[in-house]
Amino acid sequence: MAGSGGSFDSMVDKLWARVEELEAKEKDRAAADEALRESELRYRTLFEASADAIFVETLEGQVLDCNETACSMFG
Repeated sequence: MAGSGGSFDSMVDKLWARVEELEAKEKDRAAADEALRESELRYRTLFEASADAIFVETLEGQVLDCNETACSMFG
């Protein structure tokens, strides 16, 4: 087994590098998730607070969502 220490050290170094890479990716993913939550909150707030009727529809015209103003105006 002489000389296998270098190979083991190399594997450990690669493992630590991979761990650091995964930690960085997780941090980036968490930041992206937080940005998405903030964006969704802004959208939802604008959608619900708008004095204009807003409808979200499919290309075929099926209503997927509408705000309270649209319900008040159109029933």
